[in-house]
Amino acid sequence: MDFVRTEGGMYVPRSSAGPSVEAMPPAQQGAGWGVKSRRFLRSCRDPFILAIQLATALILYLNYTHTVVPTEQKDRLAEQVATLEKDAEKATVDVQQKLSTLHSLQGEVAQSDAQLARLRSDRDVLLHEIDASQLVARRANQEAASAKGRLKQAAENLELAQWSIFHQRVSLEQVRPHIEFVTANVNYDQYSAAMATSDPVRKVVEMYRATWPDITALSSRVVGSIRNLHSDVYPSWMSKQFADVYESEARLVHCNRPDFDGIQANYEKQYAAAAVAAAAQVEILESRSIADQQRVDGPAKAKRSRYVIDPANHKALLSSELITKRVDVMADVRAKLYDEADKCVSRLSTVGDDFLNRKDTSPQSIPMDLLR
Repeated sequence: MDFVRTEGGMYVPRSSAGPSVEAMPPAQQGAGWGVKSRRFLRSCRDPFILAIQLATALILYLNYTHTVVPTEQKDRLAEQVATLEKDAEKATVDVQQKLSTLHSLQGEVAQSDAQLARLRSDRDVLLHEIDASQLVARRANQEAASAKGRLKQAAENLELAQWSIFHQRVSLEQVRPHIEFVTANVNYDQYSAAMATSDPVRKVVEMYRATWPDITALSSRVVGSIRNLHSDVYPSWMSKQFADVYESEARLVHCNRPDFDGIQANYEKQYAAAAVAAAAQVEILESRSIADQQRVDGPAKAKRSRYVIDPANHKALLSSELITKRVDVMADVRAKLYDEADKCVSRLSTVGDDFLNRKDTSPQSIPMDLLR
C-alpha cells in the first residue's frame, strides 16, 4: 500500500488523500501555484514534524513495549505457569502414586526379607536335619552293610555246615555198593559149598560170573538213593545237585569184565599139570620101598618124610595132593577175582568226592579200613 503526505504533514493512504496536483487539469494546475508556495513554506516545518512523528512513534513503541508486550508475555507466562502447574499437579500425583507404590513395594520387600529370613532359617534347620539324616543314613548303611556281611557269612557258614552234614550222610550211599559187595563175598559158606563139589574152581568162577558187579546198574541205584535223601538239616536241592554230579561222573567209570572162560581153561591146565605131576610122584613112590628110602635118606629123615608111607596108601596120597592143589587153585582164583571186582566197585565210592570236597572244607568220610 502506498502512502502520501497530506498538507498537514501526515502520511495517509493514497486512496484516501484525494487527487494530486499532477493529476489535476491544466486549468486547475495554474491555480495550484499558490498551493505550491504554501507547501514550500510548510516544508520548512517538516523536520520538526518528522521529529514529532518520530517521538510519537517512539512513545507508541515504548507504550507498546511496556504495555502490550508485557501483557502478552504475562499471558503467555500465565499460560505457561498454568501448564506447569498442571504438569506439577500431575507430577505431584504421579510422585504420590509412585511414593505409594514405593511404600507398598518397601512393605512387600520387608515382607519378602522377613520371609527370606524365615526361609533361610528353615533352610538352615533343614540342612542341619539333612546332615543329621545323612549321618544316620550313613550309619544305617554301614550297619546294613555289616549286617548283610554277617548275614552272608552266616549263610555261607550254614551252607558249609549243611554240606558237611550232607557229605556225611551221602558218604553212606557212595560206599553202599562196596559194602554190599564185601558182605556178599566174605560169605565163607559159599566157598565151603564150592569145596564140597568135584570142581570147586569152576564153582567159584561161575559164582563170580553170575555176580560180577554191573557198574551202570549200581551207579543208577546210588543216584536214585541220593535223590531220595531228605532231611530237615539240609535243603533238598543239595541232593538233586549232587545226584546230577554223581550221575555225570559215574558214566566215566568202566570196569572190564574178566574172561571167565579163559580163567577156567587156564586153571584147568594148571590142575591137569598138577595131576600129572602127582601121578608121576606116586609111581616113583611105588617103585621105592621103605628100606630103600631109609637107606637113601637115613632112618631119621625117613621118619620125618611124608613120603615114607605104606605103598598101599599111595592112591590116597595122590587124591590128597589133588585136593590140596584144587584148594590152592580155588583160593588163587578167588583172590584174583575178588581183588579185581573190589577195585571196580570201590571206584564208585569216590565218585563225586572232588565236588563234595569243594563244598565241604572239612569232610568226615567213613574210613575205608572199616570196609576191609
